[in-house]
Amino acid sequence: MLAQKSFRYVIVGVCVVALALGGWTLVSRARANRAQAQAKPGGQEQPSGQDQTIPELTSEERELKAGEEFEISLVANPSTGYAWEVAELDESKVQLVSDNFVEGSASGQVVGAPGQTVLKFKALASGQTRIKLVYRRAWETGVEPIKTHMVQVDAR
Repeated sequence: MLAQKSFRYVIVGVCVVALALGGWTLVSRARANRAQAQAKPGGQEQPSGQDQTIPELTSEERELKAGEEFEISLVANPSTGYAWEVAELDESKVQLVSDNFVEGSASGQVVGAPGQTVLKFKALASGQTRIKLVYRRAWETGVEPIKTHMVQVDAR
């Protein structure tokens, strides 16, 4: 009977030590992740799989006539919380007509699958201007967007 009690104490002791080591490991990882996130601009973590030092930058040029409409289509996945926003637009030269998300046809209507954000603009006047679009989470303040798309517009 004494041997049976001793055996129980040993089992309980091993379980307590295992739990303590597991807890210590979790706390250590959490501290390391927090320190790493605070070292980044804005103190926010970037999504995994993204280059965490240099955001993606793409650009294009559009030549059109004043009064003409044009579309910009960009890959997006709103289920991640990220969305394309117009960050810079000279409204005296270019007007945003519509902003729609189109589900990807190849995804077979799978929930959470990426699609396309389709932004339709109209050139209001002749001249050159720039449209800056950013891909970010609206609620994250002080955080750089993970993607930026610049469009140089030349309306004649």
